[in-house]
Amino acid sequence: MEEDILSQNTLVNVIVWGAFIAIMLILVPFTLKRVRENRKSKAKQEAQYQSDRLEYAHLDEKKLNALEGEKLVEAVIYQCLRKEDEDDQYFEHLSEAEKTIYAIYQVNQTVSANAGLRSFFISPASEPFLKDLVSYYKNIGAYDVAEVVRNAEILNKIMETDDDSLEKEMSPEYVTYNFSDLTHEYITLVVGTNFTTKMAQYVEEHKEEFIEKGAEDETVSR
Repeated sequence: MEEDILSQNTLVNVIVWGAFIAIMLILVPFTLKRVRENRKSKAKQEAQYQSDRLEYAHLDEKKLNALEGEKLVEAVIYQCLRKEDEDDQYFEHLSEAEKTIYAIYQVNQTVSANAGLRSFFISPASEPFLKDLVSYYKNIGAYDVAEVVRNAEILNKIMETDDDSLEKEMSPEYVTYNFSDLTHEYITLVVGTNFTTKMAQYVEEHKEEFIEKGAEDETVSR
């Protein structure tokens, strides 16, 4: 009897392991193929990113006029990234329009990395942007997002100073919000509205502030 049970258990184990091996033989090649495809895709994206950073490191009127929408905004960001790489005091030399686009980009980068608005306010790298941060959102006409950022600023001051009396400066709809709530509201408004369109329109209306003197000569030299 025991031998029959052992024999049955052995048969079951053989069947189970056989099925497992068969599944693995099917899945492993498929998984490896997906991994290779993902690597190729990431490599292609990285190559395109590096190419665009080089292409739009110096902006002239011709380059700006050839772009629109999100691509136009990205080009401005690439030029600002290059300026930051080259000069520790770069922020002082940016135009108001450049500060506007680059500040918003920095906030969005922080939020997209799941760090939250609080992380932006406490980062030393964010310090140059903080003084006029709310104004930058108003510049592009994103007043609802500007209000979220304004309340986040106040909440940050409360956390830094432990002064709860500052709550009276917050909007009634946000006074009970913590930073997680404000970050979620920020993301909802940015994703759910025509936010990128507002940024692109702002660049279109202030193109002269993004054109770098001697950019055409720089392009030729490359």
